[in-house]
Amino acid sequence: MNFMKKMGSFATAMLMVTAMHRGVPQAIAETGSNGLYINEVCSHNKSSFTDSLGKASDWVELYNDSNSDIDLSGYGLSDNKDKPMKFVFPSGTFIKKGQYLIIVLSKDKTDMSELHTGFALSKSGESLLLSSPDGTVIQKIEIPALAEDSTYGRLADGSFSVMTPTPASANRSAPAEPIFSLESGFYSVDDVKELTITSSDTIYYTLDGSDPTTSKTAKVYSGAIPMYDRSTDENVFSKYQHEEDSPYSIKLRQAFEANTEKFDKATIIRAASKSSDGTFSRVTSKTFFVMSEEKLKYYSGIPVVSIVTDPGNLFGKDNGIYVAGQQYIDNADKTDNVANFYSTGKEWEREADITYFKDGDLGFSQKMGIRIRGASTRNNQAKSFNVYARSEYGDSKLDYKLIDDNNSVIDGKAIKRYDSFGLRAVTWIDRMRESVVHSALRDLPTLATYDSDRCMLFIDGELWGMYEITEKASDYYIQSTYDVPSEYVTIYKNGELEEGPKDEPLNIQHLGDFCLEHDLSIPENYEYVASKVDIESIIDHYCTGLYIGTWDWPNYNYFMWRYNGDAIDGNPYSDGKWRFGSFDFDYSVGLTYQDFGGVESYQHDSFKKMDSVKDSLPTVIFAKLLENPEFKKKFADKFYTYAYSAFESSKMVAELDYEEEKYMDYMTMTAWRWNNGTPDLDLDSYLSQQKTYYHDEMENMRIFFKNRAKYAVENMQNYLGISKNTVTYKKVDAVAATNNSKGNSEYYIGSDGNYYSLKNNVYTKIDKGSWAIPKLNRTDISSAEIVLDTNSIKYDGNDHTVDYTVMLGNKKLTEGKDYTFEGDVTAANAGNYLIKISGIGDYTGEKSAVWTITESYTVSVNGELNDERYNFGDSVTVNAPEAEEGMQFSCWRNRGDVVSTSPEYSFIIQEDTELTAVYVADTVDVVPIPIRDLKANKSLYNGNNAIGFNFTHSIPDNYQIEEVGLLYATNKLAGADTSKTAYANTVDLTATDFDVEYAVKNNTSEKVKNFVADYTNHNGTVMFNYMIGNYTDCYVYAVGYIKCKDENNNDVTLYTDFLSVTYNTAD
Repeated sequence: MNFMKKMGSFATAMLMVTAMHRGVPQAIAETGSNGLYINEVCSHNKSSFTDSLGKASDWVELYNDSNSDIDLSGYGLSDNKDKPMKFVFPSGTFIKKGQYLIIVLSKDKTDMSELHTGFALSKSGESLLLSSPDGTVIQKIEIPALAEDSTYGRLADGSFSVMTPTPASANRSAPAEPIFSLESGFYSVDDVKELTITSSDTIYYTLDGSDPTTSKTAKVYSGAIPMYDRSTDENVFSKYQHEEDSPYSIKLRQAFEANTEKFDKATIIRAASKSSDGTFSRVTSKTFFVMSEEKLKYYSGIPVVSIVTDPGNLFGKDNGIYVAGQQYIDNADKTDNVANFYSTGKEWEREADITYFKDGDLGFSQKMGIRIRGASTRNNQAKSFNVYARSEYGDSKLDYKLIDDNNSVIDGKAIKRYDSFGLRAVTWIDRMRESVVHSALRDLPTLATYDSDRCMLFIDGELWGMYEITEKASDYYIQSTYDVPSEYVTIYKNGELEEGPKDEPLNIQHLGDFCLEHDLSIPENYEYVASKVDIESIIDHYCTGLYIGTWDWPNYNYFMWRYNGDAIDGNPYSDGKWRFGSFDFDYSVGLTYQDFGGVESYQHDSFKKMDSVKDSLPTVIFAKLLENPEFKKKFADKFYTYAYSAFESSKMVAELDYEEEKYMDYMTMTAWRWNNGTPDLDLDSYLSQQKTYYHDEMENMRIFFKNRAKYAVENMQNYLGISKNTVTYKKVDAVAATNNSKGNSEYYIGSDGNYYSLKNNVYTKIDKGSWAIPKLNRTDISSAEIVLDTNSIKYDGNDHTVDYTVMLGNKKLTEGKDYTFEGDVTAANAGNYLIKISGIGDYTGEKSAVWTITESYTVSVNGELNDERYNFGDSVTVNAPEAEEGMQFSCWRNRGDVVSTSPEYSFIIQEDTELTAVYVADTVDVVPIPIRDLKANKSLYNGNNAIGFNFTHSIPDNYQIEEVGLLYATNKLAGADTSKTAYANTVDLTATDFDVEYAVKNNTSEKVKNFVADYTNHNGTVMFNYMIGNYTDCYVYAVGYIKCKDENNNDVTLYTDFLSVTYNTAD
């Protein structure tokens, strides 16, 4: 049989891949490898090959490199080592010598024209085996994750590499991607001036975000690219605004004029190598923040995300997902709801390079897919995105700890792998409500919520403003959080199936119908519903929405999930029950609507709104469960804890204070970025005005939490018909009385918001002024670990700052939210420094840590300080620098004292050490410690005692004397050496004096004057006279020196022997 197929652009061409009938005379190779091998595999085909059914199926290519045709009858292909014969070549299948055979990797049936394996390969990477008829594996290759229309093929040397598809022809390896001299990152504008790119092929690059393989703006690289702060460049993508009847409008029906002020910008460079045959490598994209130190510090204070994609993917009228598009123009006379940015599904996903920075450092860079997300917010000027990791772009998962404190419910370990995440615009104050509410729900295992972190977003290099990096509801999100296999996860979100079997919505509908049609006060009916729905989860979901007063709720902004596989031992979340997830809390907490009937938001009765939709899913389940007394009590008890603990006012106010302090500068800059039109104010005035506005809005949230508990509890009691005079109690963590007189007891939070102690079955209200009142379920912070970046620093005279992180298990705690700090993290002097934290909010107790600046000492040689500092007792060895020509080493002196006459000197550190290597002319006799007693030279001078120092130098005739003097003159009796330099210049012989400290017998202090006078230079003899006061004992030592110019005009210093004298006035 002959196997033919259609091949991409040459679909009509016949491939001469012939399967020859066994009866035809020909040379047949024996069974075995004998030159047969897998030559090329495409596991992610889009356009490189089209099969006989018109499908872009994946494919594998075999090649016969032998000198004979090979009979493939009975050979096998498989992706499973335990089942090597998943596909068996039909009898009579041959491959001619030197020819290729394409086998289609699909589940379609093999026919007379084409071979189909019946299995496909994973885009994420998989093994492929070729086996002989007896089951022996001839070849096994490990195929990596491949990008769309890339293949994994055999090179001439037998190795494999990613390459450009060449079905049924010789393999052609793809050109290597170009190499940048700098990695994406933060760079000071003062340090980086240019960037280079290298490749053995021709390099094409762009600076506007466009694809260099197709862009009209692409340039051929010919030399270094200048690097500078591009914030002064004109805005390009930030110019998009609302325009009537334009496909490029980013808003419909609502006016928005772009701010014309220039915004901060990064440098985006995209490059690809082009080989001589015209083949391009994959495009490499880099993001560089080349800015002032001040700007870099600003952006280092928050994660930064860079989206780089061809501008047409966002702003093109046909394919751009950020604009209204041509389809809006074509349908404008019919509807306003057709636009590119309203379009959904994989068709409206675009490839982009996502680069993430944290603390100014590169975190990751990965090719991913982006889509516009949201409902009504799609029509906002600052749109939100969903981001997807897919094998067609490269990696099918993002392996990175993207969100702090995002941990598995099962084992508490940090989540470090994502299949998708959201980038949600934070362009209005309501997003702060979302963050604050979520902080109170973060540790509730039964309620699924989206952990998040803030960032500043740049798109194709231009500032886009503050965004939230947030988890996205997906099967993998459930797997990561609850440790259940993603393939058995169902997610039902806002009334639509997101993941799971198609019949699951019907199952939810049947559950709602059952609730609606049955009395759930009957235990059997209640137990049936409780077997389908996790009771704690649905209670948490409704407690949250009812307490914070979420407006676009309760039958919206929710999701339900369940695990539909077999139960997993030890995992309570694998029981198959429906559990709830809550999100989008931005329309809540302090927002007052007209429909509230004139009351403030904290007074509003959310139960009335819920009651108006109680017959619809999912609220019908909750409303009917309230018929059951057991459930009603559970809900009421939990609602009290939400009012008095989870959303306790002081804790929430502290969270708001923390959010305001941390993010205010980024919120106001985002307001500037998206201001409607160009502001009349300058930047500083505008930011100041916005800070006032945002502070007032956050104050409304504080007012809400300070007042909400009273009204929310009353509304709940009224709705459930619970007596306000009946107090129920829930046990909380025990604490001790602050006055130490009342001892310990058991403590309870009452439904009235008060705390009670329990003794002898009697509840007694606690006087809050005398007792340390706990928050519900507070955790003792003393079990946390204070992780220091260093515990010990050597003293060097400079300020040093230690960084610390507080970890409780796998959770990173936050200052101002979870604990307060006191102590020192910055110091300069040697000593021990205390860091102490005290729990607040959900935490109690204290924890301390100590860091140290140890004493350290310096060593200087010839006045040059060694960079290293030493501890007391360290052993140090120094070697004298090589002597200049005509000179020789004499000795080492430490502050004038001779300490060694050996050029290699080893010593133990006990103090700062100031060493001088002394050199003398090589004509001078060097003695170990030459001492000359000059006591006899004393003489009276102007009526006072004087000491004369005489020293002689042998100076070559061709040397010119520049300066003569004493290197040291010190009175040892002063208790500490006082070193001075006395000199007299041969040109200017004016007397020069200096002071030497000394001590007299009666411990009073005077000055000894030294006059450098009576300078003579007769036959190389120099004399210095020290004038000594009466009744003064002193010890003086000195080293004479002469600075000269040699015959080559080089500077040369000559030193004399060590000179010392003791002078006693009693003599």
